[in-house]
Amino acid sequence: MLASDSKLVRIRKFEACLGVVLEVYKPEEFKKCYFDFIDEIKTKYNIRSPRNVFKSYELKRMVGVQNFETIAQEITNVVSDYSKAHIVFASFNTKKIPKVIYYKKRSQKETTRKKDDRIP
Repeated sequence: MLASDSKLVRIRKFEACLGVVLEVYKPEEFKKCYFDFIDEIKTKYNIRSPRNVFKSYELKRMVGVQNFETIAQEITNVVSDYSKAHIVFASFNTKKIPKVIYYKKRSQKETTRKKDDRIP
């Protein structure tokens, strides 16, 4: 079982996708351990949400940055027996791609380049 997430990184004209892939060896054990941990966090910080998966910015807002850092370290320790994290980096020369679509949470921006704009 794999789970992944990524973020677009831009430095001047350079664009790349930096991500993390979570490889889960023992899905049932991972799931139980993860949900037990999240239940503890929700109880400790009085989080009243039916959800058990949160974006990092949501959790930071709910518990504060200092507590978030502690939680992030703890969850890494909790699930490390059942999973392995892989860092993924993919870069693209977008000048060679005729059409680029950037997706965000609730919108998308499309850029279409003319054939002569592309680098040969």
